[in-house]
Amino acid sequence: MDNFGHKGNDNQTRNQDYIQLHEKLTVVEGHSDLMIDIYRRHQRGERAVFLNNYANELRKGGVNVIILSTGGDSGAQNVGSDDPLWMTLKRIQAVSRENDESGEVVSLCTSIRDMKKALADKKIAMFMMIEGGRPLRDDLAMVELYYRLGIRSIQITWNGRNLLGDGCGERETNGRVTRFGKSVVKEMNRLGMVVDVSHASDSTFYSVADTSDSPIIASHANARAVCAHVRNLTDEQIKILAEKNGVMGICYYPAFIDPEKASLERLLDHVDHIADLVGVNTISLGPDFIDYALDIIFTNLKFAGQGTDYGSEYLLPDEIKDVTTLPNLTRGLLRRGYSEEDIGKILGNNLIRVYKQVVG
Repeated sequence: MDNFGHKGNDNQTRNQDYIQLHEKLTVVEGHSDLMIDIYRRHQRGERAVFLNNYANELRKGGVNVIILSTGGDSGAQNVGSDDPLWMTLKRIQAVSRENDESGEVVSLCTSIRDMKKALADKKIAMFMMIEGGRPLRDDLAMVELYYRLGIRSIQITWNGRNLLGDGCGERETNGRVTRFGKSVVKEMNRLGMVVDVSHASDSTFYSVADTSDSPIIASHANARAVCAHVRNLTDEQIKILAEKNGVMGICYYPAFIDPEKASLERLLDHVDHIADLVGVNTISLGPDFIDYALDIIFTNLKFAGQGTDYGSEYLLPDEIKDVTTLPNLTRGLLRRGYSEEDIGKILGNNLIRVYKQVVG
């Protein structure tokens, strides 16, 4: 079926209990908007939200590491203010507060060493990222400021245009990354921050890839050859990620899986396509679940998608409906013949590899 050896022939591995295997592996939820709900709960006066509301669900899903979006370009990230910089700082403050109040179950990390300590202490390791460049305004020094505040990845755009480049909603213009955007990418390379090209237009994707000296990631995107959505990546883009030693996180958003009927099997078709194209080392996990804040996130996507069609409904079958169902992905990968080693890469080790190389 392919030339990369991603399909195993070990019947014992394929038939072992998938729950046991899932619990043994390191699972990295490579893109999460959970802070949207946690922040609004803080505004209502709730405290220790991770501990009281989400730790058990993440544990059921086997999640060991979570990459939290703590601000960015979209309206959902900026509810309560029209200033992305202000709201990003408030979200970072909220993560810090959760690190204190929910410290028995989570630990804020800025390095792989921090992550290893958190996992050794049986805590969920949290990394912070920014989803879109608007919180930088037009000041390159903000990159280092965010780094010092703990941010370890920045996504260049959301769907629209910002001062760094064009999002996928501006794809007709063929706009490339701007001069300011190039300087941001180079500064991220210097500091040790992961460059994320999710949501970028094709032309911005290519110019960011040309600019970055470090691996780049698409934290939450699927294969356009399987589902022709603008948020998904072309085969050429996937090959570039592989050449740069980067990864793409398979995404559970239904319109990116199959606009007719999203399912686990169709999601696995994306995995198979990427594996056949470039091998399993380029596949990671970027679910982007939004079940916990549909009222904010889906409403914003539906009415303010900035030229990107997210569909009229958010429908996922029970087998992949939320973070607690992540073990079903492991079951599906086993059924498709993936080895234990390769499942471990997909669920977490590939993204950890990139963070280890870039962040250190």
